[in-house]
Amino acid sequence: SAIVAQATQSLQIDGGKVRPPSTRDLALVELYGRVQILQALVAVRPEVLAFALLMEERLREKDAERAGNSWQRRGNLRQIGIALLSKAMAVDAAIIAGGHGLNHAVDAANYAMMVADLSGALHDGLGLSPRLRATLDSLGEEVR
Repeated sequence: SAIVAQATQSLQIDGGKVRPPSTRDLALVELYGRVQILQALVAVRPEVLAFALLMEERLREKDAERAGNSWQRRGNLRQIGIALLSKAMAVDAAIIAGGHGLNHAVDAANYAMMVADLSGALHDGLGLSPRLRATLDSLGEEVR
């Protein structure tokens, strides 16, 4: 959209003076991104959405003891990577023992999300990363 293109420019020319995007411009970008996400959810596989809800449920369980989104404040990619590997091995052990390892799988997926978040794959300074925006655009095309 033209509004988003204009608002996401890091600098704008205003009567020969350079100025940053206005709060209103940034709010429009955020709103546009949220609308894209809602449109894309219609095209998301039910299994993916259901699993994402399990991930969110698990994160909320941990919020009380870690004050929410602690990986963003204390994010150590190496430690998160080790935790991810540990949870993946726990899933394998549970399956070998005849179980399904669902709780470990949810934890592993959350650690993978944290790696993506900290590495910048989910967002940039103004909102969504180019890769995620392209995915949302393609899912939105399926809905339209």
